[in-house]
Amino acid sequence: MNLKITHSIVQSQQCIFCGARAIKHGFRKNVFNTVQKYQCPKCKKIFSIDRNKRYRYPYQVREFALKLHKEGVSLRKIAETLGHKSRVNVSHITVKNWIKNDKKN
Repeated sequence: MNLKITHSIVQSQQCIFCGARAIKHGFRKNVFNTVQKYQCPKCKKIFSIDRNKRYRYPYQVREFALKLHKEGVSLRKIAETLGHKSRVNVSHITVKNWIKNDKKN
C-alpha cells in the first residue's frame, strides 16, 4: 500500500483568519529568503507568517538604513553605504520610502 503524504499538520501554527490548525503549503521565495506558506483546511486561505512581510529587503538592512538616517546621513549616502556594507543595491528613493513608512508606525 503506497501512501503519499503531501501536506503535514503543523500543531503550533493556527490560521490567522479563522484559528483552525494550518497545513504546510509550500514556500514563497524572494531575493533574500524563503518563507513557509500555510493553508487552512477550514477556510481554504493561504498565508505565511513573516516578519518581513511586504518588503523585498531584509529587516536588518532597513533598520541599518533608518539608523543612518537618524544620524543625519543623506539618502544617497545611505544607499551607497548599503551597497558597500550589505552588498544590497538600493536606490535612494527606496530608502526614502522606508523612512516615510517608519514615521507612520
